[in-house]
Amino acid sequence: MIVARFILGLAVGCASVTVPIYISELARADQRERLVTVNELMIVTGQFLAYTVNAAIVNLYPEMQHNWRIMLAIPALPGALLWFGMLMMPESPRFFIRRGETEKAVKVLKTLRLPEEVDREVREIQQIVKADEVKFNLFAELKNRWVIQLVLIGLMIVLATRVTGVNTIMYYAPTVLKATGLGDAAAVTGAVANGIISVLATLLGMALIGKHSRRKMFFTGQAGVTISLVLIGLAFNFFFHTETVAGVDTLRANFAHAPYVILGLMLVFLVFMQGWIAPVFWLMLAEIYPLRMRGVGMGFAVFGLWIFDFMIQSIFPYLLSHYGGSVTFGFFAATNVIMLVLLVKYLPETRGMTLEQIEKKFRF
Repeated sequence: MIVARFILGLAVGCASVTVPIYISELARADQRERLVTVNELMIVTGQFLAYTVNAAIVNLYPEMQHNWRIMLAIPALPGALLWFGMLMMPESPRFFIRRGETEKAVKVLKTLRLPEEVDREVREIQQIVKADEVKFNLFAELKNRWVIQLVLIGLMIVLATRVTGVNTIMYYAPTVLKATGLGDAAAVTGAVANGIISVLATLLGMALIGKHSRRKMFFTGQAGVTISLVLIGLAFNFFFHTETVAGVDTLRANFAHAPYVILGLMLVFLVFMQGWIAPVFWLMLAEIYPLRMRGVGMGFAVFGLWIFDFMIQSIFPYLLSHYGGSVTFGFFAATNVIMLVLLVKYLPETRGMTLEQIEKKFRF
């Protein structure tokens, strides 16, 4: 299973790099926000479906042994559908132009653009490609200050989203809820609410992203999740206590509905994360890198994403079991304050610009 999960990790990592770039290169500038955000919508929809199916299995067949095997096998079906679906999708016109296959690029653009937009976009892409005729060399590129700046901005954006602890909330939701006193079935079922809110909040984000600047959305979301994390930490501190039973420290609620307070605050957290941060997160990563290093730049960012994710997910269970919910979520809140300061100072604005205009902005 470890080998299979490793292969799955490679596949998810490749998709994480490729999908936002692919969508951003096919989309018009005025559609890019919503279309790239569809990627995030599909991610949270998949999580919601996973929670729902798992909850159904646990509740309908409570005596079934090894039900986790079924939970792991079912996702193979949408994976197969994705593979078949991608076989019918067109190649990126920017990829064709970089290879000198302009006619193929024009053919793709004619299916995606108004007739008067095709020639203009082809010229813009050709200008960028002509400026980058020298063969791409990663180490030579990293000598340019503006390239280093873009790589660091990408890693900053990734780190800002990871220290929110969003994936610990999503992955460990049943664990956290079970720790508050809910039973196994109730905790898994409660996690379904996380999935529902994530889908609804992402739809909200799709409506907002076309009307507000990238920076304002990121700042609003970061402030919201920070406040939510503070409140979760305070709820653990004031609404729960620890009792020693048979030599084992056990978390106990001070009143019957205390676990649902934690669940409610987790849902508020997800509204800000999925409604304000997540839509901007993938979109900006797909926008900021120049054409010649878009794949490499996105690769750096997504590599950082999974490394940060691994580190945070590794320490989260340890913090929760050794220091409790108040210290754990307080720690995440403090790191989010630091990231908010960095975002205010360094996060660029890219709204309303074509990919080529964004590249010129950073390059010059």
